[in-house]
Amino acid sequence: MAIDDRLYALKQSMVKAQNDDTRYAVAETVRDLGYIDFRDFLQARPTLSHVELVERKLNSHP
Repeated sequence: MAIDDRLYALKQSMVKAQNDDTRYAVAETVRDLGYIDFRDFLQARPTLSHVELVERKLNSHP
């Protein structure tokens, strides 16, 4: 899957995330990677490794 498709899927998953703990965990991961917030992460064209880390964090929470 192309990185743009993965970023779009991440954005959709964040919108659908019902659990605040999940949102906070993803936000913490994004900040730890050096981005201001999730929007900044999406706009910054992150590396594939950063996308994979955020995907893992998002998928690891119910």
